[in-house]
Amino acid sequence: MRKLLKTTNTKAQGFTLIELLVSMTLGLVLLGGMMSMYFGSRTADKARTELGDIEANARVALEALRDGIKHAGYTSVHYVKLEKPFHTPSDNTITDSICRDGKKLVVSGSTAGDGTVIAGLTRPPNELLGYTKDNAAGDIITVIARPDDPISGPIYRGCGSMANSNNTFVTDSINHAYQTSTSTPAQDIARQTACSADKATGMHDSFAAKIYSAYFLKQDSGQPKQLMCYGSRSSSSTPLVIADNIDNMQIRYGVLRDMIDGVGGNLRFMSADQVEALADGWSSVISVQVAILVGSDNANVLVDARSRSFDLLDVTITKPATDHRLYKVYSTTINLPNRAQRDF
Repeated sequence: MRKLLKTTNTKAQGFTLIELLVSMTLGLVLLGGMMSMYFGSRTADKARTELGDIEANARVALEALRDGIKHAGYTSVHYVKLEKPFHTPSDNTITDSICRDGKKLVVSGSTAGDGTVIAGLTRPPNELLGYTKDNAAGDIITVIARPDDPISGPIYRGCGSMANSNNTFVTDSINHAYQTSTSTPAQDIARQTACSADKATGMHDSFAAKIYSAYFLKQDSGQPKQLMCYGSRSSSSTPLVIADNIDNMQIRYGVLRDMIDGVGGNLRFMSADQVEALADGWSSVISVQVAILVGSDNANVLVDARSRSFDLLDVTITKPATDHRLYKVYSTTINLPNRAQRDF
């Protein structure tokens, strides 16, 4: 007779309520940590992207400012003396210089008295009436240089110039010419020569041959500020956009003082108002300091923003805690070779 094996029926057991709560809690903690890392990574990536855009805008802005400002006081290849390298409020408005062909470089309207279109230029926009001046929201600097003719070169193009596809002549604003849509390259060469500083073939009064290039900030409604440039020989009153998101620009001028018989002296950096107060201040400027505050295009980069202050030369810019943009300060010093080499 077979012996039957006795089996024991054990009851299957699962998690207790306490174990289940503990495991769920640990899972939520781990999930929260992963989500925190994910969102933190996204925030960091967004900040890096915006910082890259800030660096690009700053590079474009500073290169344009350096290229334009360093030509302050340029006397052209004909060495026509230029005592003052910047246009200031004491200079009033830009004069209506007459080229050798009888055309004006600066015109009040689009047509002449007889109704014919003047192949000339418009006055600067209203925001430039102060020209080189201090401004807490962003300084303005207007550079003055003498114009070459296209044959004698080297050609210094004023602010806002544009070259054509083969780069043989310029189709818009340039230091030595004005142009119409119907003019030919040959006509352009003649006009450029007529408006240069050449005493023989240029303007009747070579001392009146000047280029004005103004750099300033402008803000359209609801948009970030932009660095703009207006050339006095532009055929349009619309300024050229150089760089976006330039929130502020402050400028100081290096003035050489206390020289003895044109030798020695001390370099002091001053604001435009301080230079203007000196009898020979502007004629003694040999360098320029520029600082810009560049902001992010995205208005919501910083999650936990707080009040921040940024020093731009002698001005402090404060941003409130409600401003979630990313900002960075850039600065440069620009030497003026045409001023440092002149006879004091």
